[in-house]
Amino acid sequence: REVGLRFNEDSVFPLAACSRGTARSVVEVVQDLLKLSKRRGKDSVNKDDVDELLKIRGMYPLGLNKKEIDTLLYLEDRPRQLQA
Repeated sequence: REVGLRFNEDSVFPLAACSRGTARSVVEVVQDLLKLSKRRGKDSVNKDDVDELLKIRGMYPLGLNKKEIDTLLYLEDRPRQLQA
């Protein structure tokens, strides 16, 4: 779908890397990028714009959020406690 926004080549990979493999999260981020760009009077998005928005939204690679990363790090430190 046309959103009236150009994405620089280097901005696409970070956006894709933070999706959960579904279009929903990408669509939500693109909508936020569109709003951000309009406020700034821009018609294109670069990697810095994407990185900034992903940080604001608390999105990490593979679509993880901070709470999920903290949980994984906690579990990594305690693998034997979880074994039956």
